[in-house]
Amino acid sequence: MMASKPNVAANDADRKDATEIVNQLATKELVFGVVGPVGAGSSTIAYALRDFLTSSGYDVHVVKARRFIENFAAERHIEISKSLKLKQTEDLQDAGDSMRKALGHSVIAEKFAVEIRDLRAKAVGGDPTSAEPIPPDETPRAYILDSIRHPSEVALLRKIYQQSFCLIGVVCEESVRLDRLHDKYLDAGRDVIASFMKRDEKAAEKHGQHVSSAFHLSDFFVENTQPDYITGPGGVKNSNPAWNVNEDLAGNYILYLAARLRHIIGHGHQHHQPDLPRRSQGDCAPRNLALA
Repeated sequence: MMASKPNVAANDADRKDATEIVNQLATKELVFGVVGPVGAGSSTIAYALRDFLTSSGYDVHVVKARRFIENFAAERHIEISKSLKLKQTEDLQDAGDSMRKALGHSVIAEKFAVEIRDLRAKAVGGDPTSAEPIPPDETPRAYILDSIRHPSEVALLRKIYQQSFCLIGVVCEESVRLDRLHDKYLDAGRDVIASFMKRDEKAAEKHGQHVSSAFHLSDFFVENTQPDYITGPGGVKNSNPAWNVNEDLAGNYILYLAARLRHIIGHGHQHHQPDLPRRSQGDCAPRNLALA
């Protein structure tokens, strides 16, 4: 018996449909990662970007890496201090290291991608458990990932979202970061905090945080050495006129979109579906991360 011929027309149609969905995704959705050394104010920049994009007409979601680490710690019975002191942050660092060691250096990026898919499914009425792609609707959306701690996360996010992904590096003078952390963690001395900062930037373990390496992969940088607020008489907080983050974000955003548009025009909207990372046992249901 002769083997049946493959349905070439159907395969071509499937490929065309997938390409159209990716093109729609690149047009309608933006994904921003935020990376910066501890004390630089990555979350401050993430929420400033959220406000800017919201005012520009985007439906914006801030996705926190901390929640994934806390969930992993709970599943593996890793204790996280309940206090708001330095010990809690160090416990989260340890749990994040354990998570990367157990599930791969890019596992946080995988979690980000699954969360983005879930948020899109909820917004458009799709089924997040389906193996089928979930195309975006006509609403402009942006996802802000707070925060990136390893270069493998950057590599995977760029592979998945390609020109729709932009990494923002948060710049802050080391002495200012040390002062901020000392004010935040009054229970720790400056020497302890300095060691904590060093571990954050480049841990000795291969599966540890390597923020410095990820930071240098940024598409653009935002200066956040100045405080966003100045405390006046009576403890009243006033906006700091020297805090130029909003202007930096607006200017770099325009440059980013211009570069992205040049890429899309130059490549004729051609996108390649990336190889998908393997998912570990016990993880959530398989998702199409290429169209995440």
